[in-house]
Amino acid sequence: MFKSYIFWVKTASVFQVLTGLIHSLSLFRDMQGQNETEEKMIDLLTGYKMDMGAGFHHSMMDLFLALSSCFTFLYLLGGINNFYLLKRLEPTALKGYLLINIVIFGLCFVVMLFLTFLPPIVLTGIVLILLVISYLSAPSKAV
Repeated sequence: MFKSYIFWVKTASVFQVLTGLIHSLSLFRDMQGQNETEEKMIDLLTGYKMDMGAGFHHSMMDLFLALSSCFTFLYLLGGINNFYLLKRLEPTALKGYLLINIVIFGLCFVVMLFLTFLPPIVLTGIVLILLVISYLSAPSKAV
C-alpha cells in the first residue's frame, strides 16, 4: 500500500483539498484587534480605499481577500486535478504532471515559509512532501 504511487497521489490530493477547505474558513471570519493599535490597523485595512487607477478603489483588505481566495482555489484545483488525472493519464505522463505540481507547490511553500504563519506553512509543507513521495514512487517507464 505505501509503495503504490496511487496511494501517495490520492493522499496528496486529499491534503490539497483539505488545505483549500481549511484555508477557505479564514475567508468568512472578521479580523478583531487585541489592542488599540491593532484596532486602528484593521480599521485602516478595511476602511481606507486607495485609488489604484482606472477607476479602481479598493482597500488592502480587498486585495488580501482576493489573494487569500486564490490560495484556496490553487489548492482545490491541484487536488481535484490530481484525482481526475490519476484515472486518465498513463503513469509516466502522471509523473510529469506531478513534477509540475512539485514546482508550483514548492514555490508556494517558499512564499508561505517567509510570509505567513505556522498553519499554512505546515499544510503546504505536508502537501509538498506527499507530492515528492508520489513523484518518486511513480514508475518512470510504462508498465
